[in-house]
Amino acid sequence: MIEIQYVLPSLILVTVLLKIETAYICVYENISAYMSPEYGAMRVDIINKTVCNVDLNITQAVRNPKIRLSIYELIGKRITWKVIDVAYKTCDLARLARSNAIMNAATALVRKYTNLSLVCPLPAGKYVIRNMKVSNDLIPLRLFYKPNNVMVLDCHFTAEKLTGKTVFFANATAKAKILKTKKIKQFIQP
Repeated sequence: MIEIQYVLPSLILVTVLLKIETAYICVYENISAYMSPEYGAMRVDIINKTVCNVDLNITQAVRNPKIRLSIYELIGKRITWKVIDVAYKTCDLARLARSNAIMNAATALVRKYTNLSLVCPLPAGKYVIRNMKVSNDLIPLRLFYKPNNVMVLDCHFTAEKLTGKTVFFANATAKAKILKTKKIKQFIQP
């Protein structure tokens, strides 16, 4: 038989030692990627639906690479919220990061997970994105959480030919859900 006088202090102690906290994770549902064979090849791998790896083999220098970055929310098949829709030269990303929080997060992602150069022209070479996991340390995922929504990141890349003509050279689209989880944090008492 457990005595009541010991149960209550035990419950208080457990409450003090453990804190249940809401955490958010990004789970990839689908990623599609394509690179024009004229510029090279691209391969994308997803591990456990949370980690993305990309191999890029760019066979020629890319003059004035530009990206059109769109992030939006889908509920069903309807776009309900456009978070961002911008176009810029990739070599301007570092400058833009100083004045824009979303560009700052994009720059942090590039620097943390890739060996991509933010210079124009982008030299030919082998580039990688390794172990990219969208997490709370870079982006406050709770701001994007809604039950049953899908966040879409669409990147459309263009380059400039010697003639001055702008051409498509790559596209990547990622669909992901932001999920709410519970995690238990332990408090260490001195």
